[in-house]
Amino acid sequence: LGVEYLGYMHKNGISHYGIVDLGAGFSEGTSYFDFGIGYQIGLKLKQVMEFQVFAKYVGDLDLQNYAVATDEQKKQCMGHYIDPGLRIVFNCGYPFQLFVQGDYAIPVASGDYYRTAKGHGESMASQYNIGAGIKINF
Repeated sequence: LGVEYLGYMHKNGISHYGIVDLGAGFSEGTSYFDFGIGYQIGLKLKQVMEFQVFAKYVGDLDLQNYAVATDEQKKQCMGHYIDPGLRIVFNCGYPFQLFVQGDYAIPVASGDYYRTAKGHGESMASQYNIGAGIKINF
């Protein structure tokens, strides 16, 4: 679930957004909850397409290890990323938009339990992500 707040739209087609993301998932036998906050700038072309560049901080929590960890170990169940990317949005008619995006998750810090649950050794690797979907605007 993502929320984008359109903060300002200039008459030349440049838009500024605030981003808040919440997510959950299952991977490699464990479950995760993540949240992100960031900034996005967009350039509209002919009211049909918009190119958006974004950057956000993402915190990713390993729920399975967090549930059984002691208070001292709980901070080791978290991974932190900087996530820059590009999204192309196509207007299909209000309130629907189709989008394609790519981003590059750069790990900043991660705890021992988080790295173990993700199957990594001493360090976390950066990763490319590609996605597509439908946005509903209100």
